[in-house]
Amino acid sequence: MRTTSVRRPPVLALLPDGSYLTWIGGLSLRVIEAEIRSRTADGGVFGGTYRLLTTLTDHRTDPAAHLVRLYHERWEIEIIYLALRHTLLKGRVLRSKDPGGSSRRCGDCSPSTRPCARSS
Repeated sequence: MRTTSVRRPPVLALLPDGSYLTWIGGLSLRVIEAEIRSRTADGGVFGGTYRLLTTLTDHRTDPAAHLVRLYHERWEIEIIYLALRHTLLKGRVLRSKDPGGSSRRCGDCSPSTRPCARSS
């Protein structure tokens, strides 16, 4: 889960990787503060400071830097899916009501084939 830098949960324990443990709504969580930046299609930079909340509380098995990289990869995939959903095949919007129909319309396009997506 992601939260903005405005929300400041209580620090219960500082961890060696810079993250900390907290308690929110009866749930034990780990907070990782991260600067997340992405380059936009027009060459601009988008991002800011975020607090990532996770139930993965062991900093030894799940280092903060690794979880931030995974979070960034997840957002790249979600952005690609969004682009595919809205601007695929010369701007036609996918309107299939079932996964099979979407697969037929996408053909061989996959999230790893960026040329399939047209930037707006």
